Amino acid sequence: MNCKHKILVYGYFGYRSNRLDGQNAKTRDLYRLLEQQVGSEQLDYFDTEDIRHNPFSQLILFCKVWQCRQLVYLPAENNLRAHLLILYAMSRIRHFDILYIVIGGWLVETLRRHHTLVKPLKKIRGIFTETQQMKQQLEQIFRFSNVQTFPNFRLKTDFTPSVSPMHQPLQLVFMARITKPKGLDWIFALGEYIVQHNYAEQVSIDFYGFIFEEDEEYFQANLSRFPFMHYCGMLPTQDIPATLNCYDALLLPTHYYTEGFPGSILDAYSAGLPVIVTRWKHADEFVDDTKTGYILPFEDGIETLCQRVESLILHPEQLNELKQNALDKSQLYSADKAWSILQPYI
Repeated sequence: MNCKHKILVYGYFGYRSNRLDGQNAKTRDLYRLLEQQVGSEQLDYFDTEDIRHNPFSQLILFCKVWQCRQLVYLPAENNLRAHLLILYAMSRIRHFDILYIVIGGWLVETLRRHHTLVKPLKKIRGIFTETQQMKQQLEQIFRFSNVQTFPNFRLKTDFTPSVSPMHQPLQLVFMARITKPKGLDWIFALGEYIVQHNYAEQVSIDFYGFIFEEDEEYFQANLSRFPFMHYCGMLPTQDIPATLNCYDALLLPTHYYTEGFPGSILDAYSAGLPVIVTRWKHADEFVDDTKTGYILPFEDGIETLCQRVESLILHPEQLNELKQNALDKSQLYSADKAWSILQPYI
């Protein structure tokens, strides 16, 4: 297909497996944002998931890249290392711009280990980081001058969230990839605390997300220990706001220190939910402690997690302000704001 007039969006859409997570949610949202703003006839895409299933799909990829007029690139770390130099060389020959939309918080550490990536990244049209801290590090450590902050965002929906008093029992929710590094161990430790302190009738914890195969046995075994915990499957994107609005707070005690801006936190804010999270590298940029939620110590924070949840059980009135603050915070991450950042480059 001749796509020389098109903007090519290259990233992990996950259309084959339809296994939704923060990476493909952001990739799909960005594509839909561009579709709304420039029209579908101006766009094309390539899904990195195709490469895993069909090695020959790389020929299709490079054909599309060769013919595009602009490349919007949303790689995971392995893809960046494998393809950046090739894509950069093609952009120099064919005279198209590369806009690199960063997903996650790992880029600085990767560039420290792989210096050959620094020079081409300095010369592409734009790098769009999720966090202000990463922008500053790229500028200070590597002397980049082409970086903009481009936080996560959510497209407008027809659903209007409401701020309601605490449900009975307290309704907590986890919505992310269901894998140990996302903090499952802390949530199950919280479950033990709830049982020991006779709060089992006053709390409910639901899990949504794709269960990683290597952690499924661990997850199911621990889930069965607590009758107030339930696995509810995977939420279709269109159902997330209304579903989350039925809860009181989101749990995300992540052990990934280099998280960027987790999409589940933005989804929670958009539904009027405060969040209870660990202090990962960029947590303070997105969570206002005691205002839009609670930040726990990154190490040895289980006791603080239990205390925060117990406080919500005993003092439910504090949730009203937290929920309103969370909903107000969501306005900072609208699609309109995202487009105002991206538009000068498109």
